[in-house]
Amino acid sequence: TPTVCVMIRGIIGRLTRKRFGKRKFQEKIDIWRLFVFAHYFRECGGKEVDVKMPNDRTSYTKQYQFVHKTMNEQVIEMLQHVREMQSGQADEGTMWKFSLHVRKSTINHPDAGEGLFLDGQAVPGTVITLFPGSVYLPPDVSHLGDLSHSDPHISLLMMSRLDRCVISASSYDGMISTPHGSFHHPFAYGHRVNHPPAGVVPNLVPFSYEAAARFPDHLLDLVPNKYFRPPGFLYSTPSKMRSLVFVAARHVTNEELFIDYRLHPDVSHPDWYTPVNEEENRRLWTD
Repeated sequence: TPTVCVMIRGIIGRLTRKRFGKRKFQEKIDIWRLFVFAHYFRECGGKEVDVKMPNDRTSYTKQYQFVHKTMNEQVIEMLQHVREMQSGQADEGTMWKFSLHVRKSTINHPDAGEGLFLDGQAVPGTVITLFPGSVYLPPDVSHLGDLSHSDPHISLLMMSRLDRCVISASSYDGMISTPHGSFHHPFAYGHRVNHPPAGVVPNLVPFSYEAAARFPDHLLDLVPNKYFRPPGFLYSTPSKMRSLVFVAARHVTNEELFIDYRLHPDVSHPDWYTPVNEEENRRLWTD
């Protein structure tokens, strides 16, 4: 969306004139992008219209709070819809704004396999899917090394959060266990989203989502994440669960979904992987 792109370029230009640690600098860019998308989601009402740029002097904390509020409201509404469908409170014909389907990828590569597709429409700032799996806190991330060494493909089923937690979908089988029984989660498909081919801009961006203290208890079992090991004193937070959601970065209509995998720039990559923005990758992987 042209208006959104102009907003993002403007603030990145301003941030480059300030001094931050490299990783923190990239986090600020990522949150600003999400802030713009969340602002667009609330202001445009799903229409292709010019939107007044949000105040670029808004503090990082307030940007994050605005983004989290916008995403949290959507996640709760999405999971409430799942609960109603799963418990029989809604008619089978009741449809969400869009649906997600795994199909043969459009990527022209022999190893492309399947990808995730959105049927319907979504505007920038829409929560599209959740990334399922086990949440590894920073002290536990070393356990993932043994998994990835035994099967390199497993490392592609992992996604990092801004707080350095890693979520691994390697053991996720697509099923969610709830008091109403086990069922296939219709929005826990983040691990099926492909990295874009060379020259294609991702239509999704990640957000390190927190099921906060006020998150409805009756929906918590629909968040498709569990801790590998419960947080101890040093890593405890008021939130009930750390998670990761993928958010639309532009208007998305009946197409395959892509997310930047942001693989470490100094390790070997599969031949299908082309960095979307190597400079941003390096900042993000800086200690």
